Amino acid sequence: MKKIITAAMLVLSINIFSQNINGKLGINGQFIIRDTNNTFLTLPQNTGYLNLNRSLVLPNTTSSSIGVLYKANEIFMHNYGVQNTFLGISTGNLTMAGIRNTAMGYYALPLTTSGQENSAFGNGALRYSTTGENNSAFGNASLFSNTTGHFNTAIGSWALYSNTTGEGNIAIGYRALYTNTTGTNNIAIGFNTMVPSAIGNNQVRIGNSLITYAGIQVAWSITSDRNLKDNILSSNLGLGFINKLRPVSYNRRNDESNKTEYGLIAQEVEETLKQEGVENSAMLTVTESGEYQLRYNDLLAPMIKAIQELNEKNEKLSAENNLLKAENNTLNERLAKIEQVQSTLSTEIEQINKEILKHSIQPENKTIILNSN
Repeated sequence: MKKIITAAMLVLSINIFSQNINGKLGINGQFIIRDTNNTFLTLPQNTGYLNLNRSLVLPNTTSSSIGVLYKANEIFMHNYGVQNTFLGISTGNLTMAGIRNTAMGYYALPLTTSGQENSAFGNGALRYSTTGENNSAFGNASLFSNTTGHFNTAIGSWALYSNTTGEGNIAIGYRALYTNTTGTNNIAIGFNTMVPSAIGNNQVRIGNSLITYAGIQVAWSITSDRNLKDNILSSNLGLGFINKLRPVSYNRRNDESNKTEYGLIAQEVEETLKQEGVENSAMLTVTESGEYQLRYNDLLAPMIKAIQELNEKNEKLSAENNLLKAENNTLNERLAKIEQVQSTLSTEIEQINKEILKHSIQPENKTIILNSN
């Protein structure tokens, strides 16, 4: 069969009254639109694929019938609003007032109203967000439940999934900060990593309970500025507290190498703190799941206080020892003088005895002996 190479060569059946245009391509035929030198569009009969050899120009989307690409009857691509870009089934919507939003994926950012400057990439990313602003969601169902929360960053499938109104949170990793709902300024990095409280604020967690090693090239710098603290008092925990602690060795259950570690048992520290009259100490944290966590940094002040107390006792004992030394020296000096006098007396008595012996009465053979003792 000879190919039909121009639109004019198509066999058209035109209904003048209904304005329908019907055409049928022959076997291996093509529908072609071209000019003398260029082919703009082809539709081969054997594939049924429409080939566009130039750009597809769509107007800016201003309604459901202008500038929108559909898949079946669902929105697929559009740029409704101001500086917005949406690509995916039911991504974005055609009623929003928000600007500078970008979303790609199935049902990504579909309900936004006045929310602006959001980025949603992944199936269901920012699925229920309405007025939330400046959120970044990358991954399947990331920030899925967010409604009005702002300034959140979720990277990873299901990251910050439950967040609704929480703001300024950062979650990196699969299911990181999954349970966070209203908490603000929380940071979680790592697979399935959670902070102690889903509604708490200002918490940081790196890695989950399976982690067995954490390292850094230089020492951590801990904020300790006086201007960041109130109610500054001398530590009430010192040597007495330290002496009651029980240092232990143990093997961490998830450590495949079974290395020996050294530390304390948090529950035992809690009991010791209670004995010292301390109830609300940041040294201990108990998560919503009941897991105890110990902030070893807070042990530094009691240990310094214990060293100071030991030093004070040592200085007192040293002073007492010096006093005893002085008294002992005085006694030794007195004893030396006594021994010197005794030596002198012994010498004199010996001389006297010699004189007596020299002048002793011979007939009676009597001798008078003077004893220095």
